[in-house]
Amino acid sequence: MPDFELVAVSKPNRFPDEITAVLLKRIDAGIYQPGSKLPSTRELADLFHVSPPIVREALSRLKYDGYIEPRQGSGVYVKDRLSSPSLRLDVGMDVDHTLLADTYEVRLHVEQSCAELAALRRSTLDLISMRGELEQMALAVRNRTDGTAADVRFHLAIASATHNIAMLKLVKFLHGSLADSVKMARANSDRVPGHPEKAQQEHEALFKAIEVGDPKAARQAVRTHLEGAPKRLGLRIGPAKEKAPIPKTSRDI
Repeated sequence: MPDFELVAVSKPNRFPDEITAVLLKRIDAGIYQPGSKLPSTRELADLFHVSPPIVREALSRLKYDGYIEPRQGSGVYVKDRLSSPSLRLDVGMDVDHTLLADTYEVRLHVEQSCAELAALRRSTLDLISMRGELEQMALAVRNRTDGTAADVRFHLAIASATHNIAMLKLVKFLHGSLADSVKMARANSDRVPGHPEKAQQEHEALFKAIEVGDPKAARQAVRTHLEGAPKRLGLRIGPAKEKAPIPKTSRDI
């Protein structure tokens, strides 16, 4: 991952907002990796040409949103979002397959919109981030190792490429269940010859659609992937799911 230098904010009167945005993009791009230590408050203040209280306010926002954690006497570190508390599936011996199917259904609808916006708004830095994770996933397929972390970061990079803060926060809220569903799908695929390669091809098609700026193809690529993954797990999502009977009158509710 290339190392991008921090620069002073363009309009000092927007201090915390701009600093938060710059740091957030560098975290999402992987420039600051999970577990890594951020520059000190004084160093960041010098880099951004602002006072330390302004930097502290920006860091406070990142802490509130779950991106960083201060450690007493040590500094501020980037949190590992794969282990951050959020909506989780409780993956174990007794998997709730209904919840897992519902998770894929939510992902299907949310990530189609993410992919569409990403295709329209992605920057060069966004594409570099996505391509890097895609290469890590391909390496995991070749070596038959666990590519869950890169897979999740790939989907988060797409959400980041929407440049819609609310959309990114929504995907991050779903992050725990996203990580669990990805991990289960990859573990299942590893047991069937050809499935890891198939999943990788689906990810590559999604990246290509975003790279060339085709929102329609990006939506379709997400649909292909997020309908294929649950099928490989034996799950049913979408209109095929069993429907509850519709009450005839309000008295039947």
